Order: sequence, then C-alpha cells, then structure tokens
Amino acid sequence: MDIRFGPEILHDFAAASSREWLETNGIGGFALGSLSGVNTRRYHGLLIAATIPPVGRMVMVSKLEETVVVGQDTFEVSSNQYPGVVSPKGYRLLDSFSLYPCPTFIFRLGEMTLKKSVMMIHGENTTVVTYQLLDADKPISLRLRPLLACRDSHGLARENSYARLQAAVQPGLLTIQPYSNVLPVHIGHPPGRFTPQECWYRNFEYERDCERGLDFREDLMSPGTLELTLEPDWCASIVISARRPLRPADADDKVSRELARRHAIIQKCTDPLEASLRWAAESHLSLRGNGGRTIIAGYPWYSDWGRDTMISLPGLTLATGHPEIAREILETYSRYLDRGLIPNRFPENGLAPEYNTADASLWYAYAAERYVNSTRDREFARRIVYPTLMAIIAGYREGTRFNIRMTDGGLIHQGQEGLALTWMDAKVDDWVVTQRRGRTVELNALWYNALGYAADLAEWLEGPAVPASRELRRLQTRVRNEFVKAFWYEEGGYLYDLVDGLRRDSSIRPNQVFALALPRPILDSRRARSVFAVVKRELYTPLGLRSLSPSDPAYHPRFEGDMPTRDAAYHQGTVWGYLIGFYMTAYLNVHGRKERTLDRVRQMLAPFRSHLYDAGLGTVSEVFDGDEPFKPRGCISQAWSVAELLRVIHEELGGRL
Repeated sequence: MDIRFGPEILHDFAAASSREWLETNGIGGFALGSLSGVNTRRYHGLLIAATIPPVGRMVMVSKLEETVVVGQDTFEVSSNQYPGVVSPKGYRLLDSFSLYPCPTFIFRLGEMTLKKSVMMIHGENTTVVTYQLLDADKPISLRLRPLLACRDSHGLARENSYARLQAAVQPGLLTIQPYSNVLPVHIGHPPGRFTPQECWYRNFEYERDCERGLDFREDLMSPGTLELTLEPDWCASIVISARRPLRPADADDKVSRELARRHAIIQKCTDPLEASLRWAAESHLSLRGNGGRTIIAGYPWYSDWGRDTMISLPGLTLATGHPEIAREILETYSRYLDRGLIPNRFPENGLAPEYNTADASLWYAYAAERYVNSTRDREFARRIVYPTLMAIIAGYREGTRFNIRMTDGGLIHQGQEGLALTWMDAKVDDWVVTQRRGRTVELNALWYNALGYAADLAEWLEGPAVPASRELRRLQTRVRNEFVKAFWYEEGGYLYDLVDGLRRDSSIRPNQVFALALPRPILDSRRARSVFAVVKRELYTPLGLRSLSPSDPAYHPRFEGDMPTRDAAYHQGTVWGYLIGFYMTAYLNVHGRKERTLDRVRQMLAPFRSHLYDAGLGTVSEVFDGDEPFKPRGCISQAWSVAELLRVIHEELGGRL
C-alpha cells in the first residue's frame, strides 16, 4: 500500500507543498505536514494535542528547524515560507518520501543521506521524530530548534511579552510551558547539548490559509537549540509529548508496539486501495475522554459530528472487521438521545452537545440496522437499539426541536428561520445558502427506512404481527404513498428536492439518490431507473456527485476563495466524495447485481487509486470542484468519503477488487 515520491515531485515546491501527510493518535490528536516541509496551514504541526479527547485541540509544537553540519559543510534541511521568500529550501535536498508505516523522508547530503520519520503513538499526545544517518563513515552534527505555537488549533500565535520561552533543562529532557493555562511541552532527546536562545521567529506564511481568505501569518517561539551527534546508522529519537515527560528509552517500546499495531491493520488486505482505505479509516476512529468511541468527521478541522458518524459507521467499523467499535459508538450516541434527536456536534471546547440536525437520528437507524444485521446481536438490539429507535420515532411523530415533526400525511417537516438542519448546512452570516425548510427528499426517504427497520426489529425481537409492528407498517405504507405523491416530478422524471406547501423545488440535487440507495428503496422500478438516469447525466463525476446540476443558474463550478465565497459554493455544485458510495449502491439496486454491473462498480472505484497520491496522501478528500479536473478541496481526509468506499468494497463487492 506504500505511497512513494521521488525528486520529480519533491523538488517541485508547488507539487510537494500541495500534498500532505497525516498521523493520528486515536484520541483526536494529530500531526500534519506537507511533503516540502513547509507548513501551509495553521493546522500543520508535529504535535496537535487533544486536551479534552477527542477535542480541545492545541497546536503545541509546530516544527523542528533542522540543520546538519558535516565538517565545513552545512545543510539546511528545513523549509519555511515567509513574505516573498522560501527559506531555507531543504525540500531541494529531498531524495524520496514514503508514507507507510509512517511518513519517512530521505535527504541527500552530499555523499550521505539522512532518514527522518514521524510517528504518533496511539492513545497518547506523543509524537516521535527519528533521525538516522545512512551511507556515512563518520558522525555528523544535527542541530534542532523547536518552534512552538501553544495555541488553539483554529487560531494563530503572535509575538507577545507574556510567553515564557525558557526551557527547564534536565538530562535528556527539555520542558517548556509558555503559558500557565496551556499544557507543558516535553521534548525528550538523546545525550546532547542545549544552548538557550529564547526568541520569536516571525511571519511564517501559510499558503492554504491565504487561499481560504483567513489570516495566514504566524509568529512561533523557540527556547533555544539542541545539538546532537549522529553516528552512522544510529537512530536518534526526539520524543515530543504533552502532559507526561518521555525520554527516548521510554518511547522505544511504544514505537515497536505501534509498528506492530499498524502492520496488523492491513496485513490481510490484498489490494493497495483497500489497504490504504483501511489505514485511513483507522485514523478517524477515536476514543472519547469520558468513555466510549466516536468518529472524527474530518482532518484537520472537524471534530465528531452525529450525522457524519452514523453515515461513516458501516464502512469504518463493520467493513474493517470492528463490530465492537460500532457497538460502542451506537451506545455512546444513544446516551445523548434527547427528544428524539442525537447530537449533531460535540463542540471543540467540551461543552454540551448541539442537536441542530434533522437527519442524524434517522441515520442512527441506518447505522444500527447495519450493525445488527451484521452481528445478529439480539441482546444489544433489545437493550439499546430498539428503545432508542422507538424514542426517535416518537420524537419525530410528536414534534421536537427546530420544528422537526410529522405532518398529517406522515411525512417529516423540518426547519427554523436562520438554521440549516440538513447536511446541506452552509451559512454565510444570516444567509442560509441552501434554504431547505419544509419536507426534504432525503429526510423522508430516511424516515421511511427507519419505520421499516423498526417494524422488522419489533418482529425479530417479539415475534410476527406484534401491535408495534402493525402500527409501524401502516405508517410506513402511508409515508410511501405520500412520498411518491409529494416528490415525484413527472415532467422531469426525477424527485423534487424540497416540498413546502405549494412550493416544489425542482433543482437537480443528489439528495434523491438516497431514495434509491437506502435498504428499503421507496420508488418502483420505472421511477427508480428514471431518477438514476437523471442523477448520472447531471451529477455524476469520477470522484463523487455534484451537489447541483451544472445546468442550474446557481451552479458554482469551483470551491475556492474566501470563506463566504466557498460557503456559497459548498452545496451549489461542489462534488462530494462520500456520495459516490450511495451512487454505486443505487446503480446496483436499479440495474441488478450481476458480474457486468459489479465490474462497472470496480471501474468506478479506479479514480480513487490515483487520488490517494493527491492532497491528503493515502486518504480521500472531503470535496472536489464541480468541473474538471475536479481538484480536491476541503478537508484532506473525510471520514464518510473513506467509509463509503470501504462499505461498497465490503458489502457490494465482497472484498473482491
């Protein structure tokens, strides 16, 4: 599965800077950087610690400035971007890069080479940076200057007089705590000499932040320089940690166990695409500090979101052979159920969850069905899933927050002024870009599916024809009839996106694909074929579905510019990677599961093999431009983008790629 690059990419500053590697620690923390070594985002760093797992992320150590001295020769290994200049230009010394089992860089220094690897330790806010001198017959001097930010991951640091830059020095350990309300940074190292030299490095420029219309200059603090002597073939480990000090000897066993854990994740994969996706899936699974499991929606800026978690659960857990994680996630979210709603988001600051979503609870029903069908876990179904599902249905029938309620016809209405409660949730100040108050097509397809699964579950647990099942079946039939009556657009041969009173929104959007792809398709075969044909013609791209047809006057072909501009395009043509999985399942539901159609699905997966070498390496981006060349945008690694590909490989193809 290894992803490698040579000088042709590494010496091209733009190409190397646009590709990013990611390390995660299973509790919400991460390390992230570009192939060039230049930090291009505020989210880049060697240790972004999750102080309230999986949230409360803090950029602790941004980078290590690295200089190698060989006799009279000095090699600047680092790369930085400042106003008008890249200095130093260590990327020109890069000879190769490999992603697996951890990001590894090979620098050519005259006749010798320096190998550098970066690895996070699972379950800890700890990063180990290892240097090894190769092809050498004499030692060299390696000078490292830690550059610290010690700030919230969404912010930027500025030079100030409050920071304490001095390092507490012990044998093999530096400790820096610039602010009393921020965790100390511990840097464990081999024997060496530390020279105090407190200073600020000013005006680092972050190109990706600049492109996003954000502040993009930062000042970083440094306590001084650590000088090590590297002997030939000897490994020197720098252990960067928060909370608990660790020296290299303390980390050796942790690194060995981490390597074994990583090999075990992909050892049974026979296809590089599946192996990469399984490894990417692992990066999105996280423990919660107060117990239970969750899914990080996207790196580098999202935390755990209810909707994303439930959509991602089948692919990230069941398709990877971890039903126990799926069970934990479902149980965790069931504890937060309130008035029929599961949380939409757990805030970064660890405050109370937010419930502003109309569909996350219905996605819970979808995810729970996948889990129970896969495991036949009757005890869990009886104790957790069934009561949670019945509480969700009761909440929607009786009415809950944000005017989410069942109408007289049985369909679900949702919406409140100034809020976007469906997944098309972009807002610009008080402007809701895709205003979808009313009855939306995907919400009601999910509602129909949830009612059907609740009835199936009641019969499985209690026996056929139980009163609860009979009532749910009657309601399900009514919903199906009303759905077709309300949403079928005969003239266009597809489904309205929204129905609200007399308003019928005929925008061609991908939400109708869920009516074809959910476990209980709601349309007859004639209508289903017609809908699929329209979606294929108007929305399909090799990397996902457009969020709006290019024929629509509101279509935005590119997801770029400042935040208001991007938010205006977010669901107005931007391609969403996760939708490709539902599109593939819809295709098979409509055209049947035959060798010919399964081969077509394999062909549809092919573009993602190339995408693994672009943007976030070895993973799948959040979104893409609506027009060719479908440039990757948004988060470099999105949980549901990865998950839906894995689900299709596991569920539809039986793992046979």
